[in-house]
Amino acid sequence: SPAVHTHAAGRSRCSSNTSSSSPLSSGSTVSQGLMITNSSITPLAIIGDESFRLYELSAFVEINRTIATTHPSLIYPTSEAYSAHQHDLIRLHANDIQMKNIQTFETISIDQIFDKFPHYDGLKDLYERNPYGSFFLIKFWADVPISSSITNSINIRDESFFTSFTYTSCSNRPIHISTRLCSFGKQVLEKVETSEHPQRDQFDQYIYRFDRSPLCDYMVQFIQKLRSLPNTCMMNSVLEMAMASQHMQLLQSFRKVIPPLLFDTHKGEAGRIGVVGGSEEYTGAPIFASMAAFRTGADLVHVFCAKSAAIPIKSFSPDLIVHPLLDSPSFSDDIDKWLPRLHALVIGPGLGRDEKILSNVEQLIGILRKQEHPIPIVIDADGLHLITEKPHLINNYENCILTPNVIEFERLYAKVTGVKSDEIKQENDKRKLAQKLAETLHVNILMKGHLDTISSPNSQEPIQCGIDGSPRRCGGQGDLLAGALVTSYCWAIKNRDKIEHQSSNSERSPTSNERINYLSKSTPAQVAAYAASTLVRTASQGVFNKLGRSMISADILKEIGPTFNKIFEK
Repeated sequence: SPAVHTHAAGRSRCSSNTSSSSPLSSGSTVSQGLMITNSSITPLAIIGDESFRLYELSAFVEINRTIATTHPSLIYPTSEAYSAHQHDLIRLHANDIQMKNIQTFETISIDQIFDKFPHYDGLKDLYERNPYGSFFLIKFWADVPISSSITNSINIRDESFFTSFTYTSCSNRPIHISTRLCSFGKQVLEKVETSEHPQRDQFDQYIYRFDRSPLCDYMVQFIQKLRSLPNTCMMNSVLEMAMASQHMQLLQSFRKVIPPLLFDTHKGEAGRIGVVGGSEEYTGAPIFASMAAFRTGADLVHVFCAKSAAIPIKSFSPDLIVHPLLDSPSFSDDIDKWLPRLHALVIGPGLGRDEKILSNVEQLIGILRKQEHPIPIVIDADGLHLITEKPHLINNYENCILTPNVIEFERLYAKVTGVKSDEIKQENDKRKLAQKLAETLHVNILMKGHLDTISSPNSQEPIQCGIDGSPRRCGGQGDLLAGALVTSYCWAIKNRDKIEHQSSNSERSPTSNERINYLSKSTPAQVAAYAASTLVRTASQGVFNKLGRSMISADILKEIGPTFNKIFEK
C-alpha cells in the first residue's frame, strides 16, 4: 500500500508537511497547528505557523490535444495543431473565502480508511504512524472524472497529472520540498525540490513556488495498473509496487546526470558520440542511431561507415560528421586519431557482415581496450553477431552494454555457456539468464523484449522496464534505442559519482520475500539503459496512439525530443 508524504521546510523554525495514509491518496499535514491571520479566511485553507504557511495548493490534469484542420475543398485533414488544456481537479487558496467547487481538507478517521481497505484492517497500522491531529486532502486519482465536454470535443494525445504548491514566509530562506514515496510503512524514495530565489509581494512577504511536480502523475499510472490486477494476486501487487518504486528512483538518478543547459558551455560538453556502422546495403540504421543520439541531447555525432555508405548518410543530414573509413586498409591508423575526441561509441547499426569490416571492428575493440580509461561502448545489431562469434573481444570490458533481442540473446548465451538453445527457450525466468551472462562476460546486458531486462555484473539482480511501448514492429526501433542509449550512457559514466552516491544512500525495505528489493544498488549502465528504454518506449507509444499501423521509425525519431522533455525535464 503505497503512500505519499511531502515535507516542506526552511532553515529556521518554519515547516509544513503534506502526507497521506491511504495508497490511493495524497494530502497535507502540519506539525504544530494552524494560524489564522484574518478571521474572514476559512481556516481549512491555511496550513502553517507564524512565519511560514502554505498559500496555495493545486492539483490538475494537463491534456494534450490534437485539432485537425480541413481545407474547404478537401474531405480529409490537411494539418494538425496541438494545444494543451488544463483541467483543475482541486485548487486551495488561502484568500478564497467561499471555497466553491473544491474539496476541503478534512480530518481522516480510521473508519474512512477501513471502508476503502476492509481486507487489510483498514490500514490501521499505517494510520497510527501518522502525526496526531494531521489534516488530509483525500483524492483518489484513478477515479477522477474529467468533464465529457472536454474529452468529447478533442482528440486526446496524452494526459499528465501535476501538483503545484505556493508558500509564503516573512523572511527569505531556502525552502526544500521533500516528497517521499512509502510502501508498507517504509520509505522507499525521496524527491527533493528546492526554491532559493523567492519573489517578494507588495506586503513584503516572500513567495516560494513549486510548479508541476510529476509525482501524482506516476501515482495515477500505478493505481490504474494496480486496480487491473486480480484481487487474489497479492504477490503481483507487491512486485508491481517494487517496480514502481524502482522506476521513480532510476528516473531520478538519471535526471542527476543530464548536462544542464547553460549559456557558458562549449560545443561537445554534452557528448561527442561515435557511430560505427553503415554499409552498402544498410544506410538507414546508422542514421537512426545517430539522430536518436542527437535528439536525446548529444552535441556531436561522428559516423564511421563504409565508403559506399558515406554519400547517402552525408546527404541525409548536415549535422552528421561522416568518415568513410570502415572498409579502409588503414582503418586502425585512420580511426585512432579520432578516438580521443569521443566520449562514447555505438557499434553495429548497419554494420553488415563483410569479413573485412568485421576484422576492422575487431581491431577497433582491441584499441579501445588498451586505453587507460576505456570509453563506454554500446554494441547492437551485427556488432552482436561479431561478439557471438568471438565473445572474448568484450570479456571484462566493464563499460560495455550489449543490446540483444531475444533471438540474439539465445545465440550469445548458448555460445558463452554451452547450454543448448532448447534449454534456454524452456527457462521461464529470463532474468536469471541475463544476470548469468552479464556475470560470465562481466559486461552489461540490455535484453530487449516485451519487458526490457537490464543486468549488470555489479548489481544484485536485473531490473526490468515495463513501460508500455508500441505493438508495431517497424524496422529501426532498435537503432533508435541504441542511439538514445549511447548518449545516456555517456552522461551516466561521466557523472557516475552522482549515481553511486544516491545508491549508497538508498535504504532497502525488507519484505517477506527477499527477492523484492525496492532500492537495490543501481549501476550507471542500468540507470542509462532504463532511461533510454523508457524514453524510446514512451515515444513509440505516443506515435502509435496517433498513427497506428502507419507509423514508422522516422515518426518515433521526431517524438524523442518532446518525450525527453516530458519525462526528464518537466
